[in-house]
Parts: sequence; structure tokens; C-alpha cells
Amino acid sequence: GTGKTLAFTIPIIEKLIEMDAAASEHEEHEEDEEEDFGRRGGRRYSRGGRGRRNRKPRALVLAPTRELALQVETEIKESAPFYRSVCVYGGAPIFK
Repeated sequence: GTGKTLAFTIPIIEKLIEMDAAASEHEEHEEDEEEDFGRRGGRRYSRGGRGRRNRKPRALVLAPTRELALQVETEIKESAPFYRSVCVYGGAPIFK
């Protein structure tokens, strides 16, 4: 291809990376505050959908065709293998 798919997937990946960095800084700050008050060992689930129990979609790409949806998923998986992606489309058996 000519990079059209990357033209809109790269900004999505960049934004997710920025969000992760900001969340990391926020969590470090919270941990420092907890240590100052002597509270340790509390079980917390991460925010932003990264925790095992609290997963939420952080980006949504809508494509007009199944083929384009699959192409977008492939590009995202190749460009950012550290993120999980799922391609969902209609018109096919569920257990394919």
C-alpha cells in the first residue's frame, strides 16, 4: 500500500502511548503519597483499561469493509505489538 492505513493508525498509537505515560506518572505520584501516609500493600487495579478486571476499549476504528478492517488490524498489530487489538465484523460465523 501507499501508507494510507498508517496515516491514521500512527496518531492513534501515539495518543495511546501518551496516555500510558501520563497514567504511569500519575500512578507513581499516588504510590509516593501512599508511602508518605504509611499505607502499603493495598490492592489496586490500574486505570485506563489496562487492569485484568477493568479492560475497556481505548480506541475504536470503524471501517466500511471487512477487508479494510482486517488490514487496519494487521497494521496496528505490526506497528504496535505491545497493544492488544481485536477485529470485529459481521457476516461471518462466530467460531471462524
